Amino acid sequence: AAVTDLTDYWNGLGRTLDPSVFKPGSTYSFSAMAMQNTTASEHFKLSLEYNDASGTQSWDTIAEADGSKGEWVQLENTEYTIPAGASGMTLYVETDETTTPFFVDEAVGGVKGAKYTADVVKPTEAPTEAPTEAKTDAPTEEKPVEPSLYGDVDLNKKVDILDVIVLNKSLMVGEKLSDVAKANADVDRNRSINETDSLNILKYIVELIPSLPTGDVTVNPKEDPTEVPTEAVKVTDKSYMSTLTVNPDLPAGSGSKKGGINYSTPQKITYHSTVANRDKEANVVLPPDYDPSKKYPVMYVNHGIMGGCGDLLGEGWGIEYTAANLAAEGKAKPMILVFTSMYTNPNSAFCTGVTLEECKHYDAFREDLIECLMPYINEHYSTATGRENTAVCGFSMGGRESLYIGITKPDIFGYVACGCPAPGVTPGSDFAGNHPGNMQESELKITDAANQPYVLFLAGGTNDTVVGQFPQNYHKLLTTNGQEHLWLEVQGGGHDASVVAPMMYNFLQYAFKG
Repeated sequence: AAVTDLTDYWNGLGRTLDPSVFKPGSTYSFSAMAMQNTTASEHFKLSLEYNDASGTQSWDTIAEADGSKGEWVQLENTEYTIPAGASGMTLYVETDETTTPFFVDEAVGGVKGAKYTADVVKPTEAPTEAPTEAKTDAPTEEKPVEPSLYGDVDLNKKVDILDVIVLNKSLMVGEKLSDVAKANADVDRNRSINETDSLNILKYIVELIPSLPTGDVTVNPKEDPTEVPTEAVKVTDKSYMSTLTVNPDLPAGSGSKKGGINYSTPQKITYHSTVANRDKEANVVLPPDYDPSKKYPVMYVNHGIMGGCGDLLGEGWGIEYTAANLAAEGKAKPMILVFTSMYTNPNSAFCTGVTLEECKHYDAFREDLIECLMPYINEHYSTATGRENTAVCGFSMGGRESLYIGITKPDIFGYVACGCPAPGVTPGSDFAGNHPGNMQESELKITDAANQPYVLFLAGGTNDTVVGQFPQNYHKLLTTNGQEHLWLEVQGGGHDASVVAPMMYNFLQYAFKG
């Protein structure tokens, strides 16, 4: 891969480390190859960026070496211990105090003491443009090629660490795979070969999973789980979320109507909820110049406790205007906004107070949303489906439920934002009483490696007198649990649009681009 257009010396090529494979406090072998064609000599570093146990961003040098012009140099440390308590770990190859363009190949990590012999092809020219991520194409034949053995990418009739290396070389530098190798590599059978397949093969090899995840079919079940890999393994790509920067500043007029934009009028819809055993309402805001022949991603917007589907509409919150304005500027994708009615009680249509019992009827909205409202929206509007096209966000109780939904249903919602989230996702106490929590603090994370969020975004204000420190507490728990997320703390922000408006200004731009 070529690393070009550096704006500072610490810019480089990054790959995230999966904490379920590379465990903090444990020792591993890491290696990477680097080469430059510009200067007589360049100092390269293999570094680890991570958050320490307190949540502070930290850096550590794993290996470093000088490389002469036109010659590959290996950055290797066969006994590097990842700092205990580390989270949000990213492995980087970078230069030392220069912006020289360079090449990277064979960035690998493996068990302690593993040695790796690199096999790189020397480029003839210095990189001149930013790299594009290499992908392997799914078989193009009308009838898919049948796999000979799932996970056997190098076609040696067994599944081992070499298959991970071959697959990752194909993903990173575009090395060609045969049709059978592609079929074997597609272990989740979704007709697309990516880093998830590589990670699943790796987990299978190191006994983290008993068989390869191929839907309802058990493939290659393990008979002897005692064997441990001795070769190096490829590090996964840097996540989309890690490339994002939260901007706390809200441009003037971003949430107001502007001339020249064809804003849509909210459409009040009624759908039947089998969960609530009654009809419920929602407001749908279509993108400007909505075209039924096109498919649009959908963002579900959740209100606070005692509220309804009209609460977050209009001036003040400005969510639908911000979405339209950003789309007109080319900064956000045109999308369908659905403002929900969360209260899901089969015995009543109205919340009677802020009590622990009533909070349960907001938690029940998760099933109502997935089983009733989403099917209605997909049937009546031109929607793009799949987690990559589905977002959930909200304010206060809506922020709590968005966090709960995002953590427990990551296979459905790829984008999640929680403004001033109320207590109750994990145990906690407030004026409503002692919330037992929908999960324990240690469970506030997404364990499904194949469905990590494209964006998980939390925001809170330093002057929120309603939910107090609960937004910050959720942020700290996610950090402690190693769950990647974005955090926005609005100085002086209260329990209102002063927090939600800047959060949505960022989130609307990030959504559906991962």
